[in-house]
Parts: sequence; structure tokens; C-alpha cells
Amino acid sequence: MIRVHIALIIANILLGSMGPVLRALYEHLPPLAVACLRVGGVGCAAWGLARWQGLVLPPRSEWPALFGLSLLGISCNQIFFLIGLSITSAI
Repeated sequence: MIRVHIALIIANILLGSMGPVLRALYEHLPPLAVACLRVGGVGCAAWGLARWQGLVLPPRSEWPALFGLSLLGISCNQIFFLIGLSITSAI
């Protein structure tokens, strides 16, 4: 049970620090570049973790559908979130 609580604390710290860290990145990179780095980095990490856990990739025939769904569900969400974050100010 302790492992679950530790995982939740780590997830909250990472998600809570996301706004200020991303805001600091905007001094050096445009929002779209930050979104590409985030989505690409998480994709590589998820692939590596899946391979490490011994999980198999879906068949290649399903890759176009997965790509399209991930583009709509993740990439667009991140782009709009980061553009919104870049045009707001801290309270």
C-alpha cells in the first residue's frame, strides 16, 4: 500500500511542477516545440518501458489508427494547453 502512496505523491509533484517548468521553457522555445518535445519524449519513454516490461507492440496494421487517435487525443490537447499557458500570466 505504501508503494501506491509514493507513486501518487510523485505523480502529484510532477504534475504540479509542470506549469512553472513549461512557463520557464517559453523563454527559449515556442509552445509548439515544447509540445513536440513532451509528446515525443513521453512516447519514447513509454515504448522503452513497454519493451522493458516485455509487452509486445500492436500489429503494424493498427499503427495508422493509433497514430491518428494519438494525434487527436494527446498532441492537439498538449498544443492547445501550451499555447494557452504561454498567453496567460501567473496570479
